[in-house]
Amino acid sequence: SSSHSGRSRQDTCPICLEDPLALCVETNCGHLFCGKCIITFWKFQSNWMSGLKCPVCRQQVTVLLNCFTAEERAAHDSNDRQTVVNGVKDFNRRFSSAQRTWLEYFYDIPVLIPYIIRQVFSAEGLALA
Repeated sequence: SSSHSGRSRQDTCPICLEDPLALCVETNCGHLFCGKCIITFWKFQSNWMSGLKCPVCRQQVTVLLNCFTAEERAAHDSNDRQTVVNGVKDFNRRFSSAQRTWLEYFYDIPVLIPYIIRQVFSAEGLALA
């Protein structure tokens, strides 16, 4: 089901099994999670300072991307959204600057290109053009 704009792959969070995903976040390996689920999963690991391995494929997560719906982006005074945005920024600040090989960047391309396209053609992206 694709009731959320821009989401066509997976609509169920592998952590909480919520369908559809709430405040969706995508990993560099392309897996989607509810934002609060993946942030909580990361922060409540025994060694959360060492980063995060994807709960689905066990690949090292180097970046988290917000994939909110238009409705979620437009919602006023959303404490949950702000919690997820802050968690994603915190994660990316800590782990996105780690040394990576050119091959790791190459592997991220299939995730980053659709993300960039979705952002450009979102309501906010079109407003900036």
